[in-house]
Amino acid sequence: MDERAMKITQQDFIELYHRGHLDYRTQPQIHCPNCQTSLSQADLMTQQREAILYHIKFDCEGDIPIEIATTRPGLIPAAVAIFYHPHHPQAHTLRGIQAINPITGEKLPILEDDSIDPSFGSGIMMCSTFGDQADIQLFRKHDLPLKIIIDGKGCFNSVIPSLKSLSIEQGKSIILQDLGDHLIATEQMKQSYPTCERCSSPIEIIMSRQWSIRILEQKEQLLEFIQPLQIHPSFMKKRLINWISGLSWDWIISRQRHYGIAIPAWICDTCESIKIADTSQLPIRLDEMTSESCRQSNCQGELQPDGDIFDTWMTSSLSPVILNELYSLSGPMSFRSQAHEIIRTWAFYTIVKGLLKGENLPWDHLLISGWGLGFKEKGKRGIKASKSSGSGFDPLDIIAEIGADPFRYWCASARLGKDQYLNEAILNRGKKLTTKLYNATKIILLLADNSQGPETEPPAESRLQEILHRMEILQGRYEGCMSEFEYSDALTAAELDFWNEFCQVDIEFFKSNSLGDMWNNLFEIHLMYLRMFAPFLPFITEYLYQIMAEYLSAKGTNSTLAPSIHMRY
Repeated sequence: MDERAMKITQQDFIELYHRGHLDYRTQPQIHCPNCQTSLSQADLMTQQREAILYHIKFDCEGDIPIEIATTRPGLIPAAVAIFYHPHHPQAHTLRGIQAINPITGEKLPILEDDSIDPSFGSGIMMCSTFGDQADIQLFRKHDLPLKIIIDGKGCFNSVIPSLKSLSIEQGKSIILQDLGDHLIATEQMKQSYPTCERCSSPIEIIMSRQWSIRILEQKEQLLEFIQPLQIHPSFMKKRLINWISGLSWDWIISRQRHYGIAIPAWICDTCESIKIADTSQLPIRLDEMTSESCRQSNCQGELQPDGDIFDTWMTSSLSPVILNELYSLSGPMSFRSQAHEIIRTWAFYTIVKGLLKGENLPWDHLLISGWGLGFKEKGKRGIKASKSSGSGFDPLDIIAEIGADPFRYWCASARLGKDQYLNEAILNRGKKLTTKLYNATKIILLLADNSQGPETEPPAESRLQEILHRMEILQGRYEGCMSEFEYSDALTAAELDFWNEFCQVDIEFFKSNSLGDMWNNLFEIHLMYLRMFAPFLPFITEYLYQIMAEYLSAKGTNSTLAPSIHMRY
């Protein structure tokens, strides 16, 4: 890791801490048992699966049985309360009594809450600590006791001795057996459930102490902050708005991984006081952090290194800051381009940092691209090309087979914000275009060599003016598309005109007429096409540009051409 990036990340953490934007406390946290680390809301993916809904009888005081429905009977030993909606048919009989946990025999309060969905299962809900976000909300709202039975490895802890060290599935099987006739019925159902984006394992909610950035309290400010931001295509702005509006967790920034940027903090093992590194110590690596005596009065404890590392987005969200420092820039960038699946991470977190620092938006424009998908197969959903998962396709294989420019042509032919299947016809079309540009250049050089004829006749001059006028219109359309970041439309406009007008009509006109001094115009027209294609076909256009520049130089023509087609001219 570059030490400058490390320093900027750690310095940002220190600034956020002193500005009061950080939280460090023990509370319910999203946790991946497989990766064994805390996660943020943005690290979750929702998947679908076939699940079993278990209908379970709880006995209550006064010989009143109730039925709850749950997909997680393994959490029955962690139940701390039973809830019903105020309009539930049994509300008048449930008010003020207690239920008996069919596994532990503990008495559970039966409470009323209007957030309970009366249409799910029996309309009566078991609150365990913790199965999902609803459990957390009820736990906090009603100040319920805490009973944690699942550890960070996704196994049962010692709270239920008979289940200790068993996996969640193993413990669930035993609990279902122990329920006996309290298990009334089961039914199949489709279930949406959260998983870890990295490993696809189901997540758990456990109690742990983590660093987080307070973003829930900033939701309204964030929605207002992004109003001036121009997102292309415009409908993608709704995704960002929906993400901010739907936030239900603060941004957890600490991770329990083996590599990354160290959190520059020490925690006392006795009084739990916190020491934050001085900026003069930065950058500081995890293996450089050592324990030291606590500085709090009347405390004999030791300050221990925090030991965790930052979420990778802590650094990525500072990319504008890092770029400004590396290249001595200032102010917001003109635009950022990125794919749509990281609106919720890279785009959002960068915006968060801008707001919390009291700065402007990090960019004027945000360009959202789609995914490159593998070849389309009938009846199958396209697979995203991904290096980390090894899915879709490897761009290097495509480039080796057909070339970099045709591959870039395929990329550029996708409309902004839209996914695009790998398409052999489009790749071949890009290959044909590169070949045609090469052949057209050869013809133009040949025509220029043979231009020592009589001066241009008036009819030819008139036709030339028509061509130049058409090129002026094309250039305006092209620049208009590019200014709106509609690069696929710009490519299409240039390509259609090149094939249909320049190659089929214009070149034939120049072939059949004495060029005289018109060869300069022919060169300039062709250079206009090369410049329009340069962002999409950078290699062939640069190669042909250099050939034309050498020709002009050899001919002794005063040329104002830039050293490269990719430089301003």
